[in-house]
Amino acid sequence: MEERERNKAQEMFVRTGTYIIEEAYVVTADRPRSGIALRDAFLDVEKEGNRTIVHGRATVHNLSLVQLLEDYERLDMVINMGEGFKFYLREPIIQAGKVFSPKVESTMRFIPTDSFDPMTEEEYLELIDSIALLRHDQDVVATY
Repeated sequence: MEERERNKAQEMFVRTGTYIIEEAYVVTADRPRSGIALRDAFLDVEKEGNRTIVHGRATVHNLSLVQLLEDYERLDMVINMGEGFKFYLREPIIQAGKVFSPKVESTMRFIPTDSFDPMTEEEYLELIDSIALLRHDQDVVATY
């Protein structure tokens, strides 16, 4: 990764605020990768004393997330926050309701734990192209 991209990623966490995530996916750590696309995703960066706290939220199709959680031991995330801000999160804490209705979406919360690894554009596109996305019924009801 270029030094300039690495610096941009580090600078992002100096400023507190809410950041729009353009694209976000929950993915399996193992290949072949399975995953789900998230919608309306945001990342919050807050200061608490000397600590920087980073957490996010997104709209998720609950049944698809439950399926991933039941079928795979480890889930990671990939997020795209715009040019130069693409990240791979290893084993984030994922919090969402266990709703088993096939037509329900709700807010999922996530907290990066182990890593927040910057990705190049090429790495990001290669990974996204490798995901077999789980599909769900198009007639979905959003709950918040």
